[in-house]
Amino acid sequence: MNAIYLHLPDGTATKWSMCTECHTVASPGNFDLSQKCCTCYDCGEPLPKDERVPYATAKGKSLYHRECERKRRMKHDAEVLEKAELVTDYEGPVYLDGVGNGSFGEGFFSDVQELSEHLDFHEGERPLFAHCCTARGFSIDLDSVLENATQEMYDDIADDVDGVTELQDAVDAFNKANESIKTWDPDYKRKVAIPVPV
Repeated sequence: MNAIYLHLPDGTATKWSMCTECHTVASPGNFDLSQKCCTCYDCGEPLPKDERVPYATAKGKSLYHRECERKRRMKHDAEVLEKAELVTDYEGPVYLDGVGNGSFGEGFFSDVQELSEHLDFHEGERPLFAHCCTARGFSIDLDSVLENATQEMYDDIADDVDGVTELQDAVDAFNKANESIKTWDPDYKRKVAIPVPV
């Protein structure tokens, strides 16, 4: 991409640089960021406007074409799967990036059988393994809540807050009432074989 150094109104050159495509300014010593701005860090081709801002978040800029990012994630996931320990007695949700939605969400499937059936209709190379998953319960941590609520107040505010014991009892009761709520996280250290259709 085209990058330029900025100049003062009197024409004096500065060490600040700018991408001429989106006008993002980089601080001194970061001319390379201005050069790479609005281009894919993988293939070096310009990023179309609709791919510059990540689709998952409006913070920052995308560094890769969506397809380049997908390929990078798939390659990384394959490397992680290669190193993971193969387990044979696992029954439960599995995760495989880049293959679409399972019944548990993007890349998450209730078990390897559901994933295998999904892959029957998925174009591309059929993977041999998927990540096992670990359960994570839903709960509120009162210490974190209080820390967030008081972080912009004076230093010893924790000493002046009343009713913490009663609030902790209520939070404990709330957590117990909701302990059946679970979500699943990929376990990148374990993998399970995906059955091949007969």
